[in-house]
Amino acid sequence: MNGWYKAFEYITWVFQLGFSLLFPPVCCAAACWWLTVKLGVGYWVWVPGLLLGLAVAGATFASFVRYWARQQDKEDKAAQTPRRSGFNGH
Repeated sequence: MNGWYKAFEYITWVFQLGFSLLFPPVCCAAACWWLTVKLGVGYWVWVPGLLLGLAVAGATFASFVRYWARQQDKEDKAAQTPRRSGFNGH
C-alpha cells in the first residue's frame, strides 16, 4: 500500500505544480483583458502584465525546486544515518 500512497502523492504534486504555474499568467492575462476592454487602457499593458505573470510562475517554480531539493536531502540523510541499536546491541 505504501507504493500506491507514494504514487498518489507524486500525482498530487504534479497537479499542484501545474496549477501553480498556469494560474499567474492566466490571471494576469485576464486582468490585462479587463483593463483594455473595460477601462480603455492601451494594448501596451499586455507586455508588463504577461511578463509579471511569467515572473511569478518562474518564482513559484524556483521555490518548488528548492523545496524538492531540501526534501531529497532529508531523505538521503535519513537513509545514510545508521539505525541505533539498543543498549546491549553493540
